[in-house]
Amino acid sequence: MSARIFWANSGLGLASAPDFWKVFHSGQVTVHRTEIAGFSNGNQVHLKNKQTLETDHVILCTGWTDNLGLFDKKTREEWGLPSTADRSEKWAKLDVEADRIVCERLPFLAKNAPETRTSSSHSRPWRLYRRLISPRMAAKGDRSVFFPGQIHSVYTPLVAEMQALWGVAFLLGRLELPDQDAMEKEVAVWCAWTRRRYFTSHLPHHQTIETRF
Repeated sequence: MSARIFWANSGLGLASAPDFWKVFHSGQVTVHRTEIAGFSNGNQVHLKNKQTLETDHVILCTGWTDNLGLFDKKTREEWGLPSTADRSEKWAKLDVEADRIVCERLPFLAKNAPETRTSSSHSRPWRLYRRLISPRMAAKGDRSVFFPGQIHSVYTPLVAEMQALWGVAFLLGRLELPDQDAMEKEVAVWCAWTRRRYFTSHLPHHQTIETRF
């Protein structure tokens, strides 16, 4: 089981649910491979396969994709968001060197991980230092914004909490940062790691999982 968890394609809440797999394999979980058709009587969920379930709670895991339409091209480049700047000669060189570093330090990733990048805008990496801030803006002393939520880890709840704490400390000026070149090199290494570690890390998520406990 550990191998399959390691190669999971998305973040999992394992850190906050230590008994998840134990409960799952105990037979106390029923998975309905269908969709929700509607609700009634306060606690009934009607499925498209004609089944009706009585529930205490409903959690809608609808998936998401990045909507960056409110940011123009210049803003995306400045803030480290997916943009045409990702195809620049500078980032191309950084990515090649970063991929070499990852494969050298973790050779099993070089052997097992397929190439998954595509040319679509949402599949390009977020160029954020610590997955949160723009190296270019930070280097100029601009601490006005950070972008939490870009998490690629099996410890999603824990990382989300740490991102919130780190981001607030950054906004308040309580963190010392390396120079722009050092931050961008670290960004490139992290992106190279996620491309090989999480096969679909740069693809949109549209998975819906419905379970009954």
